[in-house]
Amino acid sequence: MQQKSLVILLLSLFSVGLLVTPASAYLDPGTASILFQMMIATVLGVGFAVKIYWMKIKNYFGKKARGEGDSE
Repeated sequence: MQQKSLVILLLSLFSVGLLVTPASAYLDPGTASILFQMMIATVLGVGFAVKIYWMKIKNYFGKKARGEGDSE
């Protein structure tokens, strides 16, 4: 089943690749700058969220480990 899905995916990607036509488009430097800013903002946002919730995450996994050890 997994192999069949892989074959279908590869054939789909190959067929889409054949249908692609060249685009006459212009991307100015501002576009790259905005994309770069979005990537940096995403990384910083995830880092900030982890920082805020770090104790909750640590306690959640710490309680599981302690709970398993107490039952012996």
